[in-house]
Amino acid sequence: MNPTVTVLGSGCPIPTLERSGPAFALDIGTDISMIDCGPGALKQMMVAGLDVARSTKVFITHHHSDHTFDLGQFALGGWTLGRRALHIYGPSGTERIAHLWFEEMLGADIAYRAGLGRPTGGLIDIGSTDCGPGHIFENDEMTVTAAHGVHTTEDLAYRFDVGGRSIVFTGDTAPTDDIADLARGADVLFHESNLVPTARDAYAKTEGGLAVWESLQDHHTPPEKAGEIAQKAGVRQLVLIHFLPGADPRVAEELASSTFDGPVVAAEDLMRVEVGDEIMIHR
Repeated sequence: MNPTVTVLGSGCPIPTLERSGPAFALDIGTDISMIDCGPGALKQMMVAGLDVARSTKVFITHHHSDHTFDLGQFALGGWTLGRRALHIYGPSGTERIAHLWFEEMLGADIAYRAGLGRPTGGLIDIGSTDCGPGHIFENDEMTVTAAHGVHTTEDLAYRFDVGGRSIVFTGDTAPTDDIADLARGADVLFHESNLVPTARDAYAKTEGGLAVWESLQDHHTPPEKAGEIAQKAGVRQLVLIHFLPGADPRVAEELASSTFDGPVVAAEDLMRVEVGDEIMIHR
């Protein structure tokens, strides 16, 4: 099969009914890799009809809450649905966070569930690895490499090379040539597009107002800058992600298209992107 990405969550830390927290499922047929694990990720996998038991790897871009809050439910709930192995990769601090989740906070819960009679693989042996830029993972089917983003905490973008196709995901980041280099010649780039101008109008009506909006400017990306990165990288398709409330996806697409010659689409929850000779968008 062609590698297929399901957008489980296209939103941000501010909850909305339309967009779940950041999470993406890359299905290569034999295995599903999760990129981030924001609130509602496991439920969204189930809504999308994905086989949770095959989701054995999680790649965390950074440790902000909207990218990690479903890790506990994803791990324990996924185990009840038949997953028998799980490994979590992410920037520095991932091993400590896994320890806090699965030994300190959920340790007693895991011990109880391990005694119920099911096989315990994927529950008592959850692995974790702190990563940096460069080579992250490789097997016979897939190679994963990473580059730093520019954010308020250590942040990684990931490139997945599988079956002659290449798919890149950013975390939260300001525009950076490191990501353009990582995405060079990729089929699809999923790039954050947090700073859509219509979101500014929404912020102006909220507590904190424009001061909050202005505080985001040096560690997030406007759509036109995401387009510039895609153009530099020479990717085939740009998918805009990580939308704030009030962000107009049509405006985001228009702005990104002003700087990128290829096709642009604003992500929405449960959208599927099938990466083959043609890149097919299924809504």
